Amino acid sequence: MIFNYQAAPGSEEMARDYWLFLYLANGMNVKDMALLKYGNIKGDYIEYQRAKTRNTKRDYEPIQVYLLPQLQHIIAKHGLKRKGFEDYIFPILEKNQTPERQNELIKLKVRFINDWMKKIAKNLGIDFYVTTAFAENYFLTLLDPRRL
Repeated sequence: MIFNYQAAPGSEEMARDYWLFLYLANGMNVKDMALLKYGNIKGDYIEYQRAKTRNTKRDYEPIQVYLLPQLQHIIAKHGLKRKGFEDYIFPILEKNQTPERQNELIKLKVRFINDWMKKIAKNLGIDFYVTTAFAENYFLTLLDPRRL
């Protein structure tokens, strides 16, 4: 229902599209989406390392997300037009911001998406919260091998 929901242009549409991006990008979280740069696009994939594991001592394999046509569309629609290797994809963060400021902006974006998704869910008759965390957890639940 969310995929087919005709969101009003502007904030509602952006929140729905960001939520869909998170879901379709293997349940990516908002911080990782905010930190994506055009350099993370490697042909048909987005490749990144989760922010929460980036500064750990363990070596983690980069996460690869197949760049579905829907993801390409959302990037073309809402992404920044600068496409340098070090340019952020989405207009959430800017270069040279302190980590504290980045965290503030990410929390604001989470709240923005969640507030609009609550309204969208209500419009669709969905009686539970369709949050950014839901997009991540629901995707992971679908991949749970015990459910196959």
